[in-house]
Amino acid sequence: MYERELEIATQLALRAGAEAVAASQGRFAVEEKGPGDLVTSVDKALNTLIVAALSEAFPDDAIVAEESVDNSARGRRTWFVDPIDGTKDFVNGTGEWSVMIGLAVDGKPVVGVVYHALPDRLYGAALPGAATLTIGGQTEVIRCSARRAPAELIAVRSANHPDRFAGLLGLHVGVTSGYAHGSLGCKLVQIAEGRGDLYGNGSGKVSLWDTCAGEAILIAAGGRLVTARGEAIDYNGAATGITEPFLAFNEPGLPAWMEGLHELL
Repeated sequence: MYERELEIATQLALRAGAEAVAASQGRFAVEEKGPGDLVTSVDKALNTLIVAALSEAFPDDAIVAEESVDNSARGRRTWFVDPIDGTKDFVNGTGEWSVMIGLAVDGKPVVGVVYHALPDRLYGAALPGAATLTIGGQTEVIRCSARRAPAELIAVRSANHPDRFAGLLGLHVGVTSGYAHGSLGCKLVQIAEGRGDLYGNGSGKVSLWDTCAGEAILIAAGGRLVTARGEAIDYNGAATGITEPFLAFNEPGLPAWMEGLHELL
């Protein structure tokens, strides 16, 4: 249904990722938008590139991008763009950053591309189709894991922003295994491919461009992303920020995860 949208978003993510990798080998400007919130000249250049190309391909669609001047415009079809998700990791050279392009229709994510550029891992989905992972030109369908017992679940944590809410919830549920990663988008698609099983964020500092692309892929792989109240995120809402805690998980792990959440809250 959204094959053209997925194709164009994929091409843009690949181009932006390649340009970001090339730029990372040289010198680029770094600024602080706020305490610990970095933006580089590369973020801005790729933001301009992606937004211009989407505007040309889909002139009637709204576009909300992290580095654009005005993020308030919203429509029935809205693209959400994060040119470099994990800017701190980009600056520090860890490689744990990604390019994210997602499309929401009627407030629900339907297309997502997350390109983890340095390992060259390209994740994509156009609902109601399958989620895929392409490495070295080889594409495979990915699914969330079937793990469900708390002792089996693998939690994905933030490498740069320790989250007290997520940590307490994992301990309360009884999750003992986990690992940390930088890009939020990568954390979502790693659950989609079965590497991890759950991710919680209670920071109140996440924006819709951080989740749209990854959520579309997660849903296509059989997972879910919900707020602490068990509700879906509304991409047509008045604000671009996600101020309440949210959870991403593989569907089999839902009972233990949500039970623990309700007890903790």
